[in-house]
Amino acid sequence: MDLNSNKPGVQADDTTDVVDQVSVAWVPQLSKWVMLYGGGVTTLPIEPAFKKCGVLELFVGPECTSVAIGNGAIRMRTADAPWGPWSASQDVLIAGNPAEAKLQYGAGGLLYHPDCRDASCAQPTHARSLHPNEYGFFYAPNIVEQWTRPAGDGVDIYWNVSTWDPYRIALVRTHLSR
Repeated sequence: MDLNSNKPGVQADDTTDVVDQVSVAWVPQLSKWVMLYGGGVTTLPIEPAFKKCGVLELFVGPECTSVAIGNGAIRMRTADAPWGPWSASQDVLIAGNPAEAKLQYGAGGLLYHPDCRDASCAQPTHARSLHPNEYGFFYAPNIVEQWTRPAGDGVDIYWNVSTWDPYRIALVRTHLSR
């Protein structure tokens, strides 16, 4: 599967560089392959080894400052064949800006943010040893094919997503219209 938009005629461009884990499933009600991928990564510095970009620096090296991590969203693409071409990406679950206690970082959200003070804010993982200002992020979406069901004018796709801080798994339903 090639998501490289630098090759003419291959795929639609993606606005972020973080692909992370990928889940692909055939959805017969749409006659399409559906791909979920993306999420976020913390870029907070970790002393002494990863002073520039934290964990991202471990995987990318010193070029980590030029990586576009975007809004930490889990994104979706569709295709007629598993090898593509794939549609342009769409955000289906948006974390938000890690610098702000809004969206999934805010009250009622799934992700921890150190500035969220409401009683309904996500609570942190108890180990705060990495960084006192660490924030949560989504990763590893996984489509549960057996739960895909026709619903109204389309189909409901059930999938789970892992969260870091707090460390857990959430079940998500996304409705796709035909």
